[in-house]
Amino acid sequence: MKKKLKRILIGFISLGIIYGLFIFGLILSTYREVPPKGVEVMIVLGARVKGENPAIPTRVLQERLDTAYQYLVDNPETVVIVTGGQGENESEPEGVVMGRTLVEKGIDPTRIYIEQTSTSTIENIENALQIIKTDTAIIVSNDYHIYRAKRTARNAGIETVYGLAAPSTTIATFSSYLREIVALGYHLIFSH
Repeated sequence: MKKKLKRILIGFISLGIIYGLFIFGLILSTYREVPPKGVEVMIVLGARVKGENPAIPTRVLQERLDTAYQYLVDNPETVVIVTGGQGENESEPEGVVMGRTLVEKGIDPTRIYIEQTSTSTIENIENALQIIKTDTAIIVSNDYHIYRAKRTARNAGIETVYGLAAPSTTIATFSSYLREIVALGYHLIFSH
């Protein structure tokens, strides 16, 4: 009986390792993608903000904004939709903070569209498409999140999706990758 339980346990552990490696491979498959120049619409996915009025981006969100900013500077015809509602522990909607941050960095406010009601990646993209209907867009998120974000955008109706991955440099990067392995597996099974 002990040998049988041991074999079952080893089988489950082996399946878990195979699953983790497969999902990790998917995550890594898109994080170095470079979008072409001149894409008309960029969507930057929200992440937590901190502080009291005015709130400021967390490090994860700042990484996304810095990455978006560089593309926007190099491609002045691109407009950007910044997305994200106001969470329980946030003093302002993420989209508002993101828009303000890009303006402070020098991006013309007429190029920035603010979506401020979404609470998930799916809502970020679906609500952005209510602002500007497009079949081609750049999705900006952190490197560990870009594969799932691109799939979500395709599921929402964006035919041509380019990923622009912000490099993750926080001490929470390892746990973010682990969390994304679980989230992406769930997404692959339950999102269509």
